[in-house]
Amino acid sequence: MQRIARFSLPILISVFGTMPALAQQGPDTSWVPNVARPAYPGGGPRVGIDEAHRNFHTATGNYRPFAELLRRDGYRVSASTQLVDALQEAGKQF
Repeated sequence: MQRIARFSLPILISVFGTMPALAQQGPDTSWVPNVARPAYPGGGPRVGIDEAHRNFHTATGNYRPFAELLRRDGYRVSASTQLVDALQEAGKQF
């Protein structure tokens, strides 16, 4: 019996002790930002959210609430899908 307990305790700790690590990040899709006085009501600066490095944080994914807040404040939000080097070579601002 002691032999079983000696081997099962580390297994139970490793299985149940790592369960909180399985929780995933996710956006709060129910949050609706309210901007009473937008900083740029007529179209403000452009904000590019980096999606060129296979990030899982995207303007339509986990950063969606942040991107929506920026849009409601007047910023022009877009996905930046090109690497910075490619943007520089094309002469684009980033």
